[in-house]
Amino acid sequence: MSHIPGSVASHQSSSKRVPVETRSATLVWIDSKHATVVHWSDGSAKVEHLASDVPVHRRSTGVGSCAPQPDAEGRRLEHLARFRESVAGHVPADDDLVILGPGTVHEQLARDLELTDKHARRTRLVACRTAAPMTERQLIAELRSEIGVPAPRKKQTRRPERKAPKPTDDSLVELDTLGDDPDDRSR
Repeated sequence: MSHIPGSVASHQSSSKRVPVETRSATLVWIDSKHATVVHWSDGSAKVEHLASDVPVHRRSTGVGSCAPQPDAEGRRLEHLARFRESVAGHVPADDDLVILGPGTVHEQLARDLELTDKHARRTRLVACRTAAPMTERQLIAELRSEIGVPAPRKKQTRRPERKAPKPTDDSLVELDTLGDDPDDRSR
């Protein structure tokens, strides 16, 4: 796991330490069908879901040529580039990033953002990893882990120990035990 080192707001002067709760960072989980953007700021997470209009990747049917259709694949790549651009528009320019996804789209998005940052002469940390689909809670937990924000914990209270009630004379029951007396065995 590649952690974003130090303060996420490491672009500020070193004399100013930013409290963990006020750090801001963004995590993007993306594939060709949809993207989830999790923005962490002021101690809370904001989640956005973005749908894609990228056409499905057509596979060969076995009839005719096995080569992909150049027109259809070109249109698909154009749609994919527009979708990545749309997702990049939802990422704040000053936030450090964690980009996740199952295929190559997350790598392409990371390259797009790094190129944009280079042209704008911005520096920010961008971590990019392959990841399976995750729930919102898992994505938020992943982002918290990356920036070093501890998970919220419920305060546990100790329950008072229950003491067993003291037996009373009425609650005692005499047990008739079988002894060595032959009369007891005949009963």
